[in-house]
Formats: sequence, C-alpha cells, structure tokens
Amino acid sequence: MKCCTNCGNELPENSKFCVECGYGEREKKLKKNNLYSGLSIASFIMGISSFVISICLLFAMELSKNKISGIDWLMYSFLIIPVGACAITGVVFSLMGIAKKSENKYYKQAIIGVYCGILAFIIIVICMFILV
Repeated sequence: MKCCTNCGNELPENSKFCVECGYGEREKKLKKNNLYSGLSIASFIMGISSFVISICLLFAMELSKNKISGIDWLMYSFLIIPVGACAITGVVFSLMGIAKKSENKYYKQAIIGVYCGILAFIIIVICMFILV
C-alpha cells in the first residue's frame, strides 16, 4: 500500500490525493511549474546581465585597443570567461524553460533570456578576437 509523501498516511488503492491532508496531483504539478518558472527567471537575469556586461567589456576593450598590455590582457581574460559561462548557462536554462511552454507562465522571459545569452556570447567571441 502507498503512503502519502506529505503526511505519511496510508493511501487507498488508485487514489489521487491523501484523504488526511489533501496532498495530491495538484501539488506535484505546482512544484513542476515552479521549477520551470524559476529556470525562466534565472535565464532572463543571466541573459540580460551577461549581455550588459559583455557590451561594457567590448566598449572598454575598444577604447583601450591600442594600449592593451599584459596586465590588461589578463584582466580582460578573467572577465571574458565568467561572462561567457553566464551567457551559456542562461541559454541552457532558457531552453529548459521553453521546452515546457504549457507549464511555464514566464515563457516570454525565457525567450528573452535565450536571445540575450546568444548575443552576449557573440559579443564575447568578438572580444576574444580583439584580444588576439
């Protein structure tokens, strides 16, 4: 016999919810929705932030293009790697949020996260070519 995952009460055969606490299918669905919504919001924040930082990095590199020394090169390298990783992670989280469109109320934020993450990654690649 199955037991309720919320209160531990024994459940009758083929029951969809607990007769003691009422826990059941609706709560499981809500937990899934919260996961995809959370991924979409995280991807939105990561995409926007990596896009803004990569734009700032590109402008800083362009302004000091003729004067990039060894220390500047090292500093820019340490900035490029985390921003690129943030952009890639944001795109992955967005794709996970987009995959469950029907269960995700933050679907549009996930789409924006994908676009911003891809643009940030393209800008990071441009920055890497500037350094070389």
